Amino acid sequence: MNINKKLIKYLKFKKISQRSFSLTMELSEGILRRGNNLGSMHFIKLKTHFPDLNINWLLFDDGEMILQNHFYTNEPTEIYKIETKSELISLQREQISLQRELLNAKETIIELTNTISDLKNK
Repeated sequence: MNINKKLIKYLKFKKISQRSFSLTMELSEGILRRGNNLGSMHFIKLKTHFPDLNINWLLFDDGEMILQNHFYTNEPTEIYKIETKSELISLQREQISLQRELLNAKETIIELTNTISDLKNK
């Protein structure tokens, strides 16, 4: 089974339309049906937007289609229900903002951990 057929199988399993997939991935509609190959940059997007999809299965038939130990194994999340490109852009901006907040929180934790360590060493 080629990569496109595997992606179609995954989308059917997750109840995600090919249209929604195309919009999420910023691809032309029908790319999977036409059999066009995805470029390597699209695999990064696949991993980002469909984190439960086993890329090793997709590329090499290695393992199961769905990553069993992943948080997103049951129902599609809101990201799969995106209808317009502007919704996608808005969600991506929100994701970036949340990632920045997470990074700031991690930096604060590191600073506090260092402070505690310094206090213990005195």
